[in-house]
Amino acid sequence: MKINSILFLFLFFTELLYAQDIPNTEVKVVEGFKPSIPESIRLNENAIFVDTLKKERKQEYKFINLKLKSNYKTTILKPAIVKPDKISRIYNTSLSLGIGYKLKSDINFLYNSNRSKTTSYSLFFRNFNKGGSINNNKVASSNQIFSIYFKHIMEKNIINANLDYNRNSAYSYGHVIDIKDNELKTRFNYTKLSFHLLSKNNLNTQLKHNSIFFISDLNENSERRLHISTSLSKDFKNYPLALDLSVDNYSNYNSSQQISFLQNTSTQLISVAPSVNRNYFNADFTFFLVFDYESQEGVGVFPELIAEKQLVKDVLLISLGLEKNKLRNTYKILSNHNPFIHTLGSNQFIIPDDTTLDLRTTESKEVFFKITNMLAKEEVWNNSIRYGSFSNFSYFDNYQSDYNRFLVYYLDVLQLHLNSSYYKKINSMIELSVNADYYNWNNKNIAHKPHLFLDVNTVVNLRNKIKFSPVVRYISNQNSFSVYEKNLPSRLYLDLVIKYNYSNRLSMLINLNNLTNSKNDIWRGYQDIGFNGIFSVNWSFQ
Repeated sequence: MKINSILFLFLFFTELLYAQDIPNTEVKVVEGFKPSIPESIRLNENAIFVDTLKKERKQEYKFINLKLKSNYKTTILKPAIVKPDKISRIYNTSLSLGIGYKLKSDINFLYNSNRSKTTSYSLFFRNFNKGGSINNNKVASSNQIFSIYFKHIMEKNIINANLDYNRNSAYSYGHVIDIKDNELKTRFNYTKLSFHLLSKNNLNTQLKHNSIFFISDLNENSERRLHISTSLSKDFKNYPLALDLSVDNYSNYNSSQQISFLQNTSTQLISVAPSVNRNYFNADFTFFLVFDYESQEGVGVFPELIAEKQLVKDVLLISLGLEKNKLRNTYKILSNHNPFIHTLGSNQFIIPDDTTLDLRTTESKEVFFKITNMLAKEEVWNNSIRYGSFSNFSYFDNYQSDYNRFLVYYLDVLQLHLNSSYYKKINSMIELSVNADYYNWNNKNIAHKPHLFLDVNTVVNLRNKIKFSPVVRYISNQNSFSVYEKNLPSRLYLDLVIKYNYSNRLSMLINLNNLTNSKNDIWRGYQDIGFNGIFSVNWSFQ
């Protein structure tokens, strides 16, 4: 039945079926065809395991108080003993004796107390004499020093006390007429008793102080000075505050020397200077406001500023600012600088036509810039420049008299001061230091004021046994304008110090000065004594 149905459909529906017509396609091959089979790429059928879980790394500890019973007993260990470094031996007493050429004698004695945590004291004495002659005039001077020092450390403060005595004498040898030497001898006896109290407190939140008191006397009341000063500091609401106070009383012509036309004089100086320190732009700024009073001048007010900044830490430091200073010219200060000054009214031998010194206060207002450069571990270079006005700027010039002594004069100037110093430890044997100072006063020449000072010092250390120290010093020319102008030539000095350490207790020293034998004028009419030297022996003992 199924076959008959299929035949019926095939016979009656044949007109509906058509054959497939596939057209021909012509393919032109331009180049040679090279059949190829691409390489098969093997698939990685290994499964990859990715663990996204993270372990929580926590551990709990539980303490169980459990006592283990045991009959064993441990041996108690003795505490370890740490020995400190051996302290160098101290010699309480030293004595130095010297004798030489034109330096007649030099005696030094020093006594120190033993080491102590609370109290220390010392005693020092020196007697130095030199002499010679120039143009048949006696050239001699002497210097005696006696000093007692005491220090005591208390719970909250440190106290220092000093008693100093200094006697300087010299002969005025610059005269050109016949005068007895004894009539030309000057002497300046100076005594000073001082106390210094310093707080041990290092906390900025508490009040700190640094206080000084001293009283001095020159030539048995010829000149006296009473000084009291203190520096207070404390932080207030993170502001470092400070207050400097100073009071001075100077008196002259109080001696028993009877000079009818001399009257006692007295001058008071008071200074009050509050300050605050702040940090801006990584630099420290300190602001001062100075109030000062002088009995002859009245009250003055001046602001000061000091700024410091480390451009490179512990390598390059700069500082700059504006500051004011006052210096009272006294017989003590002037005689230290020039021993050939007039001495009328200071317990000296009264000479006809003598005169008193004009004692004034020198005041300076300067701007400054300083730079410190640590070039290497043991190599430092410092430079500074200062410029400002000076009122009552002091200088010396000859006063025309038979014995050729000096008076102090004053003028108002603008001063430029340049300083440069250099230090280098070249190796374990050689050290070098150089210092230079240059001064200029409105392009003017001032009597007995050189423009340039230069020092070059070298130390050669041979295994701490022998030390050579050659020193070169240069001082430029200067002028004197007394009656007529005179130029004093520049001076060049070559000094040599040789020290030999035989042991820790015994050493010897040779000091040779002015090897160039320079005899140019130090002051007008006062020539240098030329070459001089001294040999001394130092002995230390208990």
